[in-house]
Amino acid sequence: MTDHRPWFATYPAGVPHSLEPYPNLSVFGMLEASARKHPEATALAWFGRKISYGALLREVERCSAALAGMGVGKGDRVALIMPNCPQYVIAFYATARLGAIVVGNNPLYTTREMEHQLRDCSPSVVVVLDLLYSDFADVFETVGQQHVVVARLNDYMSFPKKQLAPALKFKKVQREQGKPWPPVAKGAPVTWWEGWLDAAGPAPVAPLIDPETDTAGFIYTGGTTGISRARCSRTATWWPTRCRPPRTSRCWRARRRSWVRSRTSTRSGC
Repeated sequence: MTDHRPWFATYPAGVPHSLEPYPNLSVFGMLEASARKHPEATALAWFGRKISYGALLREVERCSAALAGMGVGKGDRVALIMPNCPQYVIAFYATARLGAIVVGNNPLYTTREMEHQLRDCSPSVVVVLDLLYSDFADVFETVGQQHVVVARLNDYMSFPKKQLAPALKFKKVQREQGKPWPPVAKGAPVTWWEGWLDAAGPAPVAPLIDPETDTAGFIYTGGTTGISRARCSRTATWWPTRCRPPRTSRCWRARRRSWVRSRTSTRSGC
């Protein structure tokens, strides 16, 4: 740990410069530890529904079983084409539980950009939001994507929002944007999230993960200076972002400026 970071000067008195040594845990291990310690605490809040850490852990284990049923194992890639929603969190940790690699794909990408990234990372499974499916259906076919799982924003909403949101909100927005309704045509080669998890067997034994060496995720650059490239992230590099001291506006701005100055190039093929 170094003591010369410029933002340290802005830390309030009593705030440590580091929380090292960080626990030797995998990404999934972080969630599991929180769920064991605070099973009833709220982990997710979604349109009025609260999901506890214990419930989240159970959904993650179900999802990991479903992913394993599609052949996902350690080192495989799982692409997530969704905004912030419960399924993103669940699939993220389920992928990590299997030792597979999470690939976050920006749902605002063009079809050309998405095709490049899917070819580059070669995911075993793609999880996509139903309202985005029509944007990338041709891409999935072009790259030969075999496993496409479709999630809905209302899957984890409580009654009556779960029943009313598609008809009162989603349908209107889709048509205003010139997109088809229903967003996924009948007979499309997809697997639906809820049925997928319901049909999953028992969760497989989680493999041994080395936080220092095993890749946890690919984060693609924006492609401002050319084609986007994947930055490989390991669990050990994510610990500081989950355990860092509180941000003040001044210390965060200083830290951000320093990070921008020290940013290094990225590459694919990790």
